[in-house]
Amino acid sequence: VPLRMRITTPASGCAGRRCSYAAQCPVLKARTDVREAQIVVTNHALLLSSLSLGDAENGQPLIAPPSDMLLVLDEGHHIAGVAIDQGAANLPLDEMAKRTGR
Repeated sequence: VPLRMRITTPASGCAGRRCSYAAQCPVLKARTDVREAQIVVTNHALLLSSLSLGDAENGQPLIAPPSDMLLVLDEGHHIAGVAIDQGAANLPLDEMAKRTGR
């Protein structure tokens, strides 16, 4: 088994605060730091993911709701394309043919 698979887990496998290593977890610490920060610098993709997914473990958004923040978007004209890309599925033609039996 590759090393990366032995030392990482997908989000679906994360026990969150129930994990015995939660106090040392850099991911949980980073989420807490982001929630408590007064200024967050991020890219369009992470911003949109944070707004749509939030932090399911705690049942709250990873960042403040848009109504509670001042949002400054550099290159804001690109955000619509990023939002469309995030909502779109990517399925290669050969895979689609397999799934549809054609």
